Amino acid sequence: MRAVASLAPLSIVFLSLAPSPGAGAVPFSHFQALPDTQLAAVQVKLTPLGRRAHPIPSLVLMSPSGVPDLAAFAAGYRPGFVYGPSDSALITCRISVPGLRAFLEAAARLPEVIDGDVDSLGVYSFALLDTAGGAPQVLESILDDHGALELLRHSAEALRTNPRAASILASMACGLTVFDGSEGEITRSAGIGFGGFSYDPATRRTRCRVRVVNSSPRGIRGPLVLVVLADPPSVRLVEPDGYTCDVFRPGCPYVVLPVDSLLSSGAAVERPLVFDNPRQSSFSLAARLFSGIRQR
Repeated sequence: MRAVASLAPLSIVFLSLAPSPGAGAVPFSHFQALPDTQLAAVQVKLTPLGRRAHPIPSLVLMSPSGVPDLAAFAAGYRPGFVYGPSDSALITCRISVPGLRAFLEAAARLPEVIDGDVDSLGVYSFALLDTAGGAPQVLESILDDHGALELLRHSAEALRTNPRAASILASMACGLTVFDGSEGEITRSAGIGFGGFSYDPATRRTRCRVRVVNSSPRGIRGPLVLVVLADPPSVRLVEPDGYTCDVFRPGCPYVVLPVDSLLSSGAAVERPLVFDNPRQSSFSLAARLFSGIRQR
């Protein structure tokens, strides 16, 4: 279930289908073959291309010890595409080496994404950078909206144990599709409460339970989807079932409640929730309830 707040205007450049790759270009298999010790030096960059009224930032995924190297990425930029506005609003996100491996495995399932080619209606740059062996080695593919959307969705799922990375990737996907976020909403037909909060200093996580009661005079058909917004944003739901685009904000997580078919009038359903809370912050929760899983 994913949806979108708005589709920003894009500047689209028409190029030949196979322009020369950037300097130091290597195949995707190079990155797949790296041992974990060298994979720690790999960086991933996702860049929305073109000029926009409100630029969408580029995203760099890297290991905890990495430092973003935009100059090395720029050496592989394709002529004729506009990277600058997104690069000036860079977001960095640190992921573990197993997370980088999971990202590569997800990307490997999308041959059109990892081929190093240029789609004629290119709107996104996907680049991998290896800085371990002296001279930087880069793979870049220019993706159309479909390829970019597939990559963002697959990678968000692959990194679902990293709430920040998954949420950022999901919100970037929101700029590529448009849906109505209010369809199927039944928040007014239910009572939603959170309780049983406890904090674990060892994991820096807060646990609680959410309880949803059908307060309407008739049954509510499942599946039931609960979109949860935590404030401040540094508190993030761990391993949600997915992310929305047009409910609360792009990249907001949701969970599917354990209702097989029908939640009868007056009946209740509960589910445990876990939040990353590295600063042991006090936080508030808001929720909206939907009947049925659909894109929103």
